[in-house]
Amino acid sequence: MGHGAGSALRLVVLAAACAAAGSALAGNSGSAGIDLRTEAADVDVGLPVYPGATPQVDDANDKSALGFSAWAGVFGFRLAVLKLASRDGVEPVAAFYRQALARYGTVLDCSPPRRAPSPPPAPAPADPNALRCDGDDKAPAGTRIFKAGTKRQFRQVSIQPVAGGTHFQLVSVNAAAD
Repeated sequence: MGHGAGSALRLVVLAAACAAAGSALAGNSGSAGIDLRTEAADVDVGLPVYPGATPQVDDANDKSALGFSAWAGVFGFRLAVLKLASRDGVEPVAAFYRQALARYGTVLDCSPPRRAPSPPPAPAPADPNALRCDGDDKAPAGTRIFKAGTKRQFRQVSIQPVAGGTHFQLVSVNAAAD
């Protein structure tokens, strides 16, 4: 599925394991289930589609979207991924998504090499729910990775240059547990 998809796949596997554990915990007191779809839309990821972008697939067996949900008792997890392509360069696509992500809070630039958040946040006590750039944000030079939200509810956009334009992945993660 390209860069970003490996992280998305790891999230799906993790969510499935959590759902199985949650199902055991839910017992007879609640419902549990898993839903996997090979489709998703801009409303599922909570971000607009870049103007003129088209679905992006790597080969005949690939899909340009993924939707995954798992729930058990009070636990819930939702993941949506869209893979898109544009003939535009990285910078116009990056500017579009930095602006779109801003509605979810401070936009982190986790691109290699790491950049400071824009705008830089005021110094504050460490928040365990704060979203951060982490080890899963590895990408080749020239790739842009932006995130916004919290650890449990965030959006991520990965943008990579390709011959003739860019490929980019929009990811939405929503994990709830009480």
